[in-house]
Amino acid sequence: MLDFLKIPKARAVLDDGTVEDVVLPTSLTRADAVAYDADRHKGKLHCPSCDVKLHFNRGSAVMCGGTMQGQRPHFKTNPGHAHDPSCAYIVMHDDVEHEEVDRTRGYRIHLNLATLSTLFNERARHYQRAEGRRIVTDDPRLVGRESLAVQSASDLITRLLKNGDPARIRDSVVVQGKHILPWNQFFIRHSSDGKDHTRFHALTERLLRMNKGARLPVLMEIRSDRPAQWNQRGDAGTMDSQKFFWRRSERGTEFIAPRLYLDPPAHGKLATETAHLLQAITGEAGAYLVMGFARLHTYQTRNGLLHALNISVSDESQIARVELRNLRKKPTPSVLKPD
Repeated sequence: MLDFLKIPKARAVLDDGTVEDVVLPTSLTRADAVAYDADRHKGKLHCPSCDVKLHFNRGSAVMCGGTMQGQRPHFKTNPGHAHDPSCAYIVMHDDVEHEEVDRTRGYRIHLNLATLSTLFNERARHYQRAEGRRIVTDDPRLVGRESLAVQSASDLITRLLKNGDPARIRDSVVVQGKHILPWNQFFIRHSSDGKDHTRFHALTERLLRMNKGARLPVLMEIRSDRPAQWNQRGDAGTMDSQKFFWRRSERGTEFIAPRLYLDPPAHGKLATETAHLLQAITGEAGAYLVMGFARLHTYQTRNGLLHALNISVSDESQIARVELRNLRKKPTPSVLKPD
């Protein structure tokens, strides 16, 4: 049954509110995760993609003299507990098995960045449990699409932007909580020559039509002329993308300015490590892709009206340094010069 999926990692919520990514004791050491420790983590584990509680299963040895293999260590949901219908693990392991999938169509992409906030784990409204506890959907925008769950900006870049079928990518939709976004409303980038900001314009328009404080999931291109600016304590920073002209209206000249707020978790060892990793990633000017929630802050300046597209970054998985125009370039073969 789906409620007993074997999961290779977990999310621990400690007594002081600190959140840790937890991997199996047998896993390779990772800078962004800690190995399971019963004294520290028992009773505090959750699924990486939803809030269902997990426990550690140490597995079992191979039966002596038999042919049956033992189970490897893993994390499992607690008996009687169910994954949320929006959970990426369910989407990956179950949804595709029970419907006809047309692999010429675009993907339905699920964002599985569980360490960020509850925004990334908001209950999906497009899926239901059917007989046998299967996860199904009757939303015509989603039916028949191959599911793809991504866990970081780098994951999405590698699996889609670098190696995916461009036609399928353009036809894809991103499912996040109540949102179903066409790819071109999720992937907010400049034109290849850097002069066309149409997707930024459209995002700003959408946010202006929404309630104040509204947020939309995006994968946004940031082009910064300088490294991120951190405070003296080194626990928070900002990175400003290049500001550009949008339009002239009855309100005056209007500009758009994307900005990252680098806000690691407030407490604990993980917070310090996250801050150091974010500083390392954003330590140079250049082009970045950031996955997060864009919100709009509009205010008057001496030069006109400024629409700031703000994205909070609290985990290194949200951001990757990449030059889009070089993503699909194949390395030039070396030419041997004659002696």
